Amino acid sequence: MRKNIGNNSHGNKNEIDFVESINGGLSNLNLNLKEFIKYICKEESINFDTVRDISAKYESDNRVKQDFYIFIDGKKFNISLKMGSGNSVHQEKCEDFISYIKKEFNASDEICDLWRFFLWADGTLDGTGSMEKDEDGNIKTRFNASEFKKKYSDKRNKLQNFLSENEAKLIDHFLFVGKHNGKVDYIYHGTPLHGSWISKEKILKYQIENSNTKRKTRSCLSVGKMSIQSWNISMKGTSEHKRGQIQVKYREMREDFEHLMAEEKENIGTFYGDSQEFNLTQLLNKNKSSELWTKLIGDYDRKNYFAVRVTNKAISKLSGKKVFPKSDAYIIKANIDADFLLKKEYVLTEDDLKDIDYTIVPDSGISIKLKNSKKYTIQKFTKDSFKRAFSPYVDDGSTDELLFSLLVYSNEKELYKNKKIANDLNIDFEKFIKSFKDKVPNTYTEKQLFDHIRKTAQDKVIHVIKTNKSLAEAIFTGKGWFDDPYYANYLFAHGNLTSNNITDFSVTTGSGRSKGKYNIEIKPKP
Repeated sequence: MRKNIGNNSHGNKNEIDFVESINGGLSNLNLNLKEFIKYICKEESINFDTVRDISAKYESDNRVKQDFYIFIDGKKFNISLKMGSGNSVHQEKCEDFISYIKKEFNASDEICDLWRFFLWADGTLDGTGSMEKDEDGNIKTRFNASEFKKKYSDKRNKLQNFLSENEAKLIDHFLFVGKHNGKVDYIYHGTPLHGSWISKEKILKYQIENSNTKRKTRSCLSVGKMSIQSWNISMKGTSEHKRGQIQVKYREMREDFEHLMAEEKENIGTFYGDSQEFNLTQLLNKNKSSELWTKLIGDYDRKNYFAVRVTNKAISKLSGKKVFPKSDAYIIKANIDADFLLKKEYVLTEDDLKDIDYTIVPDSGISIKLKNSKKYTIQKFTKDSFKRAFSPYVDDGSTDELLFSLLVYSNEKELYKNKKIANDLNIDFEKFIKSFKDKVPNTYTEKQLFDHIRKTAQDKVIHVIKTNKSLAEAIFTGKGWFDDPYYANYLFAHGNLTSNNITDFSVTTGSGRSKGKYNIEIKPKP
């Protein structure tokens, strides 16, 4: 994070704070850093429970990508540290970048000159354009990225094609290697007290799979999920020394890290979502006078009641597999030593219960959602789990056709994909479409037809859920699909604890449909 030119004293202090916090020893780590270390151990197949020594070292060379090093029982891991919202991840002088692409990609003279033209942004290849100014004091020859995109679309397209053709190596260069052969194993965004993190391999994969080059964006030039611009075009001529440099920005870094961590929930760091679980269990175990206890156990003496975070998978009767359950925490009754609680910072996990005699308070499972989130998923169905869940309630038993109807595309450019979905689900596409065409006006376009098919299916699923209490209860709370305490009788959302009631909801498709991942999601209605 120290690669950006300018004052970054807050960044350097953050790095030093990290190093000092980690060098305080494993037993003194706060929960956030402890979970970060656990994540590294998991990714590197290190048994965290057997770790005896951790330490950190600050990297004084601010030219390399790594900001500090973590040593776990002697094994070294390179960490790149980010903070803030701007998230400039790379800067490089024009000619240094051109030397790199010539060496790495054998870039043509034309491509190199196009980069010079874009980065100097004054109509020349070396920044020597006219300094004549307009009535607003702006240098007439200079242009920003948006203007470049409009005025020089052919040049822009050639540069974008170059970026797309060499995307993986360029992402690696911009994020992890830089111009001084840095090496990064993990990226961390945040402070020692609160952050999100991900491994190099996973962010690389995510960048390529979700590249901006595959969809329309406002950015002039993109590589992966990052935008590329000239760092400072000095429109008024007041910062000439900053001109002629490429700058790469990753504006959605924090959000992407949180998304990736949420996808694999076993990575239980205190990124924004899971911090709710830490905070709620800590609050309950530390503050026995909290009114939340009244909602959970009534007016009983709370002294020997404790909240426990769910950290293990449980058997789902729907899938027959061990999965993460509906509840994120539940309540137990036990005698727990005050010193043990203090050592755990008042946050108990299921792993902490191994040597404790306890009883589970019935129906005390709690589902914990992001404090400000309205976009959480109530239930995600795979192809198989959808069929198992709905087959008892669909009159004709044809859950395949119902699933297909929910998955269809209606965008004119994507209609061709529907035949593949039908084939994957063993649906006779032509027969199925004919059965619907017979029921709608013959003036319907294909888009209208598939909109009708999907809407009919969504309405049917909503009706089935609303008219079958056991199914609705299973979808919202997990009851019937999980044993106690792994269904969620309570919901902690928007900072409030309530009964986990059945509310208005919508039915939509999950991500990955175009890749054959056929998921259906039940979400709260906006």
